Amino acid sequence: MKIVAMVPNSGARDVRVVKEARTLVDAGHRVDVIGIREPDHTSIAAILQENLIVHRVNWQASAFQRTTLILLLLTFLGAMLGLYLVYQLVKLGLYINATLGIGDGITGIWNSVTASMLAVWTSSEILTNLYNGRFDEIGLIGSFALLLGFMVLLVILAAGAWFGWRYVRPGMMSILRKVKALFTVFFEPAKSFSNFALDFADIERIHLGSTQFLFEMIGNEGLWPFFVNQLRNLAALIQYRSVHTLQTKRMVELALELEPELIYCHEVGTLKAGVIIKKKLGIPLIYDAHEMYDALVQGAPHILKRYKKLHEKYFSEVDAFVTVNETIADIYKETYPEIKKTVIIKNATPKAKLKPYDGRLHEAAKLPYGRKILLYQGGYSPNRGIESIVKAAPFLPDDWSVVLMGWGRLQEELEELIEEQAREWTKKTIDNIISELKRKGREKITSEARDILLSLSPATDVAALEQNIRAIYSQTPTENDIIEASEASNNTNLLLEETDPQWSQGGIEAQLGIGDKPSRPELVDTMKVRNRLVQRYINKVIKTLTQWDKAGNGLRTEIEVGVLKKVLLENIPRLDPENYEKVRMIPPAVQEQLPLWSQGATLGAIPYPNDGLNHWACSPNKLWEYPNAGVPILVSPVPELYKAVTHDGIGWVLPPDPSPQQIAMIIQELTDEQFTEAKLNCSAFIEQITGLCTLNVW
Repeated sequence: MKIVAMVPNSGARDVRVVKEARTLVDAGHRVDVIGIREPDHTSIAAILQENLIVHRVNWQASAFQRTTLILLLLTFLGAMLGLYLVYQLVKLGLYINATLGIGDGITGIWNSVTASMLAVWTSSEILTNLYNGRFDEIGLIGSFALLLGFMVLLVILAAGAWFGWRYVRPGMMSILRKVKALFTVFFEPAKSFSNFALDFADIERIHLGSTQFLFEMIGNEGLWPFFVNQLRNLAALIQYRSVHTLQTKRMVELALELEPELIYCHEVGTLKAGVIIKKKLGIPLIYDAHEMYDALVQGAPHILKRYKKLHEKYFSEVDAFVTVNETIADIYKETYPEIKKTVIIKNATPKAKLKPYDGRLHEAAKLPYGRKILLYQGGYSPNRGIESIVKAAPFLPDDWSVVLMGWGRLQEELEELIEEQAREWTKKTIDNIISELKRKGREKITSEARDILLSLSPATDVAALEQNIRAIYSQTPTENDIIEASEASNNTNLLLEETDPQWSQGGIEAQLGIGDKPSRPELVDTMKVRNRLVQRYINKVIKTLTQWDKAGNGLRTEIEVGVLKKVLLENIPRLDPENYEKVRMIPPAVQEQLPLWSQGATLGAIPYPNDGLNHWACSPNKLWEYPNAGVPILVSPVPELYKAVTHDGIGWVLPPDPSPQQIAMIIQELTDEQFTEAKLNCSAFIEQITGLCTLNVW
């Protein structure tokens, strides 16, 4: 049978489309996949294997040309409508004026005011002459009178302006502020609650009915911002309709040229084209819904409304309905009872014959081999919980990292989040190093400085100091000693008389046992010489100690700087934010080799938040891709994922709305034995799903 499958993307990158097409080809059918050209897939066709060709239609130029022309036409019509409204307002004003005589009343008031002013003007001879241009009759006195009058008038006007600004304006402003405050007493809460209502209506995917207009106007802070926002929504709707119209037209044209015997529509975006082809060729139509399109979390309201209308209009034309799991099938059948026949084709994958892991995932992520990896693979789309996995990275055990392997709209946002984490990690690491340095360095620095100073200081031992002083008193002074004593006496006062009593002459005599000897002049003179020699010695000791004290402070600083340099030099390579190992991003792998990459992970993440019907019913490709590589999974608590994990033991379930700390705590509590058991269950899970179907990965 000749089958045409249509998909609103490039075709080759849609895993489900390719797997189903290859299955049909293996069953003996010829399959042509019709997709669209995308920025990353610009070729017009691709041969995936024999009897399987992907065709891509051109649509961008025509769609955007159509969008531009429609917007320009609407702009012109809007301008014409604005001019017409201005014209009608002018006519309305003229009619009201003619009916109520407002113009005549204003003219009468003006005439009376000008008449009064003219009467005052003509009563003055000087003003009359000025008005009639008879300047020569005014005279010098009249000129001075006019000048003085104008100056007085200016002073009166200035005084009036000052009085109004100084006294009237504050009062008016105060009244206006009170009026505004009175107005905002009710309006500000109304504005806040209207925004709450709009936000939760968006989360809950509901319409606020007849109050939607009012709530949007209040939430947008006025009629004009609301009007501008509505124009933006209109432009987005026009763009979507133009794109969908042109894609449908091109797909229908190409499909009719291929003359299929069966049309297979992937996703709601191709359903209209499929129905047109079915009616023109009289062939059966199969519709494959990969998701709950009526409840896409990331879908704009006008797009979701369009999807619902497409389903309501065309589901009755579908001969067989295919979807990914029982949960989605039940929801669709309940919503659209006209569905004739439903078939479940899960996003399962053929069992891979894995070779021993070659380290490619770790090498691409620049992580040491053997490091444990929490892997997220797939598209970086909003509302998939990827941010929660990244935010959990700093709380994971030291031997764990998060690796993101994929592509998508959130790439820049995720890169910024990782860079911010790296900066915080660098700052925290430096703080830890300094704290560690202070903790360990203080003892080391103090000990080393003390040891060095004590080993070099001449005053290391107090007993040695006393012994040196005793030796001075016990020896007979020489001629040089007398000269040195004289110099000491001339340069300074006797230190012994100004210091501690034990170093006074009497204290020294008592310590040395010479105080009871007869006092002779020669002994006194000798004692003075010895006292001065001791003073000189002590001065040298004090000077040396002072010098060593300064040297000690310098040495202390030098040791501290040296230790700091050593610690920082040892840690500089890992302080570079690029060496932040907790989160890494790498490009997506080729689908045929995906298991060889995924098997390097310790745990696979499917953290989709339960924030809509589509996520509640999801069963993404990852549910089979991770176990196919022998990798247990960590999943959100939604029916299909919960069922697979708890029934088959292939992983663990996250709590509802988990915090980063909760995610890290779950991983931290897992043991090697639990991972080993889950890996074995993954193999059994894939064998159970795929039977004997195998795929040789190379």
